[in-house]
Amino acid sequence: MPWRRQSDESSLHEGPLSEWSRGRDAIVVDVPWADRLSCRLRELGLLPGVRLRVLRTGSRLVIQIGEARLALRRVDAAAIRVAAADPATI
Repeated sequence: MPWRRQSDESSLHEGPLSEWSRGRDAIVVDVPWADRLSCRLRELGLLPGVRLRVLRTGSRLVIQIGEARLALRRVDAAAIRVAAADPATI
Protein backbone atom coordinates (compact mmCIF):
# COMPACT_ATOMS: atom_id res chain seq x y z
CA MET A 1 0.00 0.00 0.00
CA PRO A 2 1.52 3.37 -0.97
CA TRP A 3 2.15 6.02 1.65
CA ARG A 4 -0.53 8.69 1.80
CA ARG A 5 -0.63 11.96 3.66
CA GLN A 6 -3.32 11.96 6.31
CA SER A 7 -6.05 14.47 5.68
CA ASP A 8 -6.78 15.00 9.37
CA GLU A 9 -3.97 17.26 10.58
CA SER A 10 -5.15 16.96 14.17
CA SER A 11 -3.80 13.40 14.13
CA LEU A 12 -0.28 14.70 13.37
CA HIS A 13 1.67 14.25 16.62
CA GLU A 14 5.20 14.83 15.34
CA GLY A 15 6.60 15.93 12.03
CA PRO A 16 8.03 18.81 10.02
CA LEU A 17 6.94 22.31 10.97
CA SER A 18 5.93 22.91 7.34
CA GLU A 19 3.06 20.41 7.80
CA TRP A 20 1.54 22.18 10.81
CA SER A 21 -1.70 24.09 10.25
CA ARG A 22 -2.49 27.66 11.28
CA GLY A 23 -3.33 28.07 14.96
CA ARG A 24 -1.62 24.87 16.12
CA ASP A 25 0.82 24.91 19.01
CA ALA A 26 3.95 22.77 18.87
CA ILE A 27 7.10 21.98 20.77
CA VAL A 28 10.38 22.10 18.84
CA VAL A 29 11.96 18.64 18.77
CA ASP A 30 14.92 19.15 16.45
CA VAL A 31 16.52 21.88 14.35
CA PRO A 32 19.44 20.95 12.08
CA TRP A 33 22.42 23.08 13.10
CA ALA A 34 24.65 22.69 10.07
CA ASP A 35 24.07 25.97 8.26
CA ARG A 36 24.11 29.71 8.90
CA LEU A 37 20.31 30.02 8.94
CA SER A 38 20.03 27.43 11.69
CA CYS A 39 22.56 29.33 13.78
CA ARG A 40 20.49 32.50 13.36
CA LEU A 41 17.26 30.69 14.28
CA ARG A 42 18.96 29.40 17.42
CA GLU A 43 19.96 32.98 18.32
CA LEU A 44 16.32 34.02 17.87
CA GLY A 45 15.16 31.32 20.30
CA LEU A 46 14.14 28.44 18.04
CA LEU A 47 15.58 25.67 20.22
CA PRO A 48 14.49 22.13 21.13
CA GLY A 49 11.90 22.24 23.89
CA VAL A 50 10.56 25.69 22.96
CA ARG A 51 6.83 26.10 22.44
CA LEU A 52 5.63 27.89 19.31
CA ARG A 53 2.39 28.68 17.50
CA VAL A 54 1.84 28.68 13.74
CA LEU A 55 0.23 32.00 12.82
CA ARG A 56 0.22 31.73 9.02
CA THR A 57 0.92 29.05 6.43
CA GLY A 58 1.64 29.22 2.73
CA SER A 59 4.89 29.79 0.88
CA ARG A 60 6.13 31.50 4.06
CA LEU A 61 5.19 30.29 7.54
CA VAL A 62 4.84 32.82 10.32
CA ILE A 63 5.42 31.42 13.78
CA GLN A 64 5.28 32.97 17.21
CA ILE A 65 7.77 32.15 19.97
CA GLY A 66 6.87 34.05 23.10
CA GLU A 67 6.37 37.65 21.95
CA ALA A 68 8.55 37.26 18.83
CA ARG A 69 7.24 36.44 15.36
CA LEU A 70 9.41 34.81 12.71
CA ALA A 71 8.77 34.21 9.00
CA LEU A 72 10.27 31.05 7.53
CA ARG A 73 10.41 29.74 3.99
CA ARG A 74 8.48 26.49 3.67
CA VAL A 75 11.67 24.63 2.68
CA ASP A 76 13.40 25.81 5.88
CA ALA A 77 10.37 24.94 8.02
CA ALA A 78 10.40 21.42 6.55
CA ALA A 79 13.77 20.77 8.21
CA ILE A 80 12.47 21.67 11.68
CA ARG A 81 10.83 18.79 13.58
CA VAL A 82 8.05 19.60 16.01
CA ALA A 83 5.65 17.66 18.21
CA ALA A 84 2.11 18.47 19.25
CA ALA A 85 2.02 20.65 22.35
CA ASP A 86 0.00 19.48 25.33
CA PRO A 87 -3.04 21.81 25.53
CA ALA A 88 -2.87 21.59 29.32
CA THR A 89 0.43 23.51 29.30
CA ILE A 90 -0.85 26.63 27.55
